[in-house]
This record gives sequence, C-alpha cells and structure tokens, in this order.
Amino acid sequence: RIKSEIAELKQAVATKRVEIETAKATIVKYKEQQENVRNNREYDFLTKEIEFQTLEIELCEKRIREFTFQEQEKGKELENSEALLDERNKDLELKKLLRKLSKRKKNLEKR
Repeated sequence: RIKSEIAELKQAVATKRVEIETAKATIVKYKEQQENVRNNREYDFLTKEIEFQTLEIELCEKRIREFTFQEQEKGKELENSEALLDERNKDLELKKLLRKLSKRKKNLEKR
C-alpha cells in the first residue's frame, strides 16, 4: 500500500514537471505574440496570460515540494514498517525453534 502511494506521488511530481514545461512554452509563445500586438487590449491580455502562467509554474513548484516531502515521509514509514516486519519475523522464527526444542526435550525425557 505504501509503495503504491509512493509511486503515485512520483507520478504526480512527473506530471507537475510536465505542466511546468508546458507553461514555460506558453509564456515564450505569448511573449512572441506581445511583439506583434495591434492595440493595448491585446497587449494587456497577453501580459495577464503570462502572469497567469507564471503563477501556474509557482503553484506546480509548490506542489512538487509538497509531493516530494510526502514521498520522503512515506519512504521513512516504509522503512520503519519493513524493519518492524523483519523483527517480528525473527521473533516468529525463534518461537518456532523454541517449540521444536521443547518437543525434542520432552521426547528425550520420555526415553
């Protein structure tokens, strides 16, 4: 479960990086269009769109930081869970071994 959540977070980070690249390409396109405007209204519209895309980039970067932090936390949680599982498996093996030894001891005592 934790591994799938980590994979989802990595996918979300990749998606946000693609969105950033798309927004950067859009900004470049709008800046080129700004050079060929005919009136102030077109220029203002393009300026607002560039500003919007810049804010989108900032938002994506913030989300990437959040997802990366969550991914690190999930990684730590996974490590702790695996360590606990290993410890419990060792305890289980020891209990099985103790049962076997106890049975052998009883068998030897009967002889």
